[in-house]
Amino acid sequence: MINSILKISKEKSPHLVVVGLGLSGVDFLIGWQERFKDLNVTIFDKSRTSPFLIEALFLIRNKKLFPISGEESCYQMENFTLAYNFSKINSIDQEKNVLYYKGGAINYDYLLIVSEFELKVRLKEVGNLTNSAFPKNSYGPDFQNFNAKKVIIEGHGLATMAMALKYLDYGYYPSIVCKHSRLAIGELPTEEAWLFSKYFKRKGVELYFETRIEKPIDKEEDDLIRLQITNGMDVLAGKVVVVDDEKVGPTFLNLKKFYSDADLKTNAGHCVLGYSNVYAVGDKITVVTKEEAESFTYLNGRDKFKIEPCTENFPSKQYVFKDLSWQTYGKISPEWGNDTQNFYWEHPVGDISFRLHYRKDDFSIKGIACLGLRFNKTYMASALQANSKAHDFINSMEEGLEQNYYSSEACSLIKKSFGIEFKKVIKTYRSSLLKRIVKKLFS
Repeated sequence: MINSILKISKEKSPHLVVVGLGLSGVDFLIGWQERFKDLNVTIFDKSRTSPFLIEALFLIRNKKLFPISGEESCYQMENFTLAYNFSKINSIDQEKNVLYYKGGAINYDYLLIVSEFELKVRLKEVGNLTNSAFPKNSYGPDFQNFNAKKVIIEGHGLATMAMALKYLDYGYYPSIVCKHSRLAIGELPTEEAWLFSKYFKRKGVELYFETRIEKPIDKEEDDLIRLQITNGMDVLAGKVVVVDDEKVGPTFLNLKKFYSDADLKTNAGHCVLGYSNVYAVGDKITVVTKEEAESFTYLNGRDKFKIEPCTENFPSKQYVFKDLSWQTYGKISPEWGNDTQNFYWEHPVGDISFRLHYRKDDFSIKGIACLGLRFNKTYMASALQANSKAHDFINSMEEGLEQNYYSSEACSLIKKSFGIEFKKVIKTYRSSLLKRIVKKLFS
């Protein structure tokens, strides 16, 4: 696998350079699709696994990469052209919009820093890292050995889950070693995370919770990798991938030019404070208030690279893991506040669920999350913008629910379950409201 250079046409498309990997970076790219007719993207990744990982991440967002004929390491994703560069980054000149790497330099119009995790990869074929980082469709005879085709992935998030299923597609036997008690903490609610775990086990992915890779990785006979995890198990594998979300790569930005600490700060549109054409996404980012963002002086001028805000009326995401799809509409968070209520229903078959997040004070809906069910986006946009009441939405939900094998049955069961629970919510709310009124009268 070699570094790829995008061929720039006479009608030059904007060029976005991405430093780092992660699902937040993929979500950022998908969010930019409507903003450009065409966009050239170059991804820098020293782990050399970016084609495999990015393809896996795009797949769970229901997007597919297509190799460009005659162009190694170049892919097309609808109106985006993606290329990969595995060179070490030396520096970035934010004034000239140039990234310097070992062996050359590259100009950019926009720069995206993905501050999500660092990827560490150990492979059986240590002597040929380039060719072994991205799985091929055919292998030598020794790859028929079970242990040689076993992949250990240490991690817990959606990126880890995406990689496990992608390795499964290539005929490997993946196992996830997770330091937490469940998958995707901070990304999926608890109930949905366990449904995904059951699904992964059925597909043949082994899961080890509250464990980590304990001992250093050693080479064994036949170049296999031996490692020990904290439950005492010794494992032989052909590949080991560590998704280290406690450590992220360097940003290469001169942040102290604008503020004293080294943390990345952005406005609500992910633009890094001080840089008009530099963006950052990920868990290690601080989003500041609108007033604080407007108080900054921006390099190259605030409006030189101005992009019009996204026209999407409400946030909506779809995550597809083979034949299991999780769809969100509006504001859905794994953590629930004291001022909100959430209703959760799960079908006995296990692959169908429905979650409704609504406000306690007026019962208006904030967001919907569905596993195995989908709503019409226009219908959901209208319901969210109108601040529909939770009980009204449930009563008319069949109008916006897209039909599938389970939709009619699920709709009836959801209504019945919600009706029982909502009566309890109303009773509790009225009791609490009466106490507040009495307290106010006699205070």
